Amino acid sequence: MAAVEAQHSSAVVRANELRSAKARGEIWKLGRRTRIGYQGHPELNLRLAELDEVDTRDAITVARNAFAVMLHHHWEKHCDQWMMNKGNYNGAKAYAWLASHGIHVDKFGLELIRKLSNTIKHNSESLISDHPEFFDLSIIEPRPRFFEAALRIADSDIHRMIESLRTSGPQAESDFPFGAVVRVPLLIGRDHVEYTIQRYQNNYLYR
Repeated sequence: MAAVEAQHSSAVVRANELRSAKARGEIWKLGRRTRIGYQGHPELNLRLAELDEVDTRDAITVARNAFAVMLHHHWEKHCDQWMMNKGNYNGAKAYAWLASHGIHVDKFGLELIRKLSNTIKHNSESLISDHPEFFDLSIIEPRPRFFEAALRIADSDIHRMIESLRTSGPQAESDFPFGAVVRVPLLIGRDHVEYTIQRYQNNYLYR
């Protein structure tokens, strides 16, 4: 994410440089060849810089959306492993099962992650009625079904999602099933997924 954001910042600086030069009537001075653009074609350089600005901004959106989907799939996968569930993930059953083993999840946060994921994957409208703040409504008003295209997730939203997962799974010293206290690391950290050393029937409970 940091690399994508850095690329976007560079694109914004370059586009602003060309726009300012054009406003001063000096864009011809910036006709040198750059990462994007061609010597002697300042107007073309400006257009290419503006396209790069848009493309890199969209890349940030794609990266954030992909991370939100990954977080939801991460939760689904490990709930199914803990429950030894062979069917499709069911949030209500997972929450009830975890609660029955003394693990109280952040239902609000987990449901938000699920609805965000469904919006991204399936263009679902389940999120917008409860959380219109995640959407650019100027896109939806003329195109009522463009939920995924109008979704806007910030870095702070990703951090809140990670915190919801971190606090909802088995913690160190959790009284987890299988008749023993097992030591399980946090579900997911800010920068990486941690692994457990606890094994059950030669399969990692969490991996």
